[in-house]
Amino acid sequence: MDVKTSQPTTVHPSKPPFTDDHILPLSHLDTDRNMNVPFRYVRAYAATNHHHPPTDPFDVITAALSTALVKYYPYTGSLHRRDSDGRFELHCTVGSGVPVIPATVDFPLSSVNYLDDAEEEFIEQLVPNPDQDTLLKNLLILQVRLLNGILVILYMLLVLIYHAPPLYNLYVLNETSCD
Repeated sequence: MDVKTSQPTTVHPSKPPFTDDHILPLSHLDTDRNMNVPFRYVRAYAATNHHHPPTDPFDVITAALSTALVKYYPYTGSLHRRDSDGRFELHCTVGSGVPVIPATVDFPLSSVNYLDDAEEEFIEQLVPNPDQDTLLKNLLILQVRLLNGILVILYMLLVLIYHAPPLYNLYVLNETSCD
């Protein structure tokens, strides 16, 4: 089983959420070193609307993400440590975005039991696993693939800002956009 990824596409907010670069302070929860871990997640959606011709799920997800990033623009930021005390700050830069990686596989979803009880080693291949420097530059990374009519969204989120604008709203947006 081989997972093939293409060059990442950077998805920008559909309209500029701000006009000047700025720094957002983080709470004590956000700067707790014990919380500085990546959260890697897999979501699978069965197609419920069969368009003819079919809609490319990558286009649907990137369009939905672009719209959501207007409100959730902090996910486009990057983390930097303050010189004075070493605490993280969230740097928001005009024109920044979220990397989304298109991916394909060379096997049917049924061969991995539709991702139910999939082997950990296999799941590790599916979900983005960036190094520490990339984690600080890209707080959210999505990987999108279509497996036999099932949309699979895989993402990595740095838990450090997990209690910021909730990703649950992105799930709802994605689910309604894919129907």
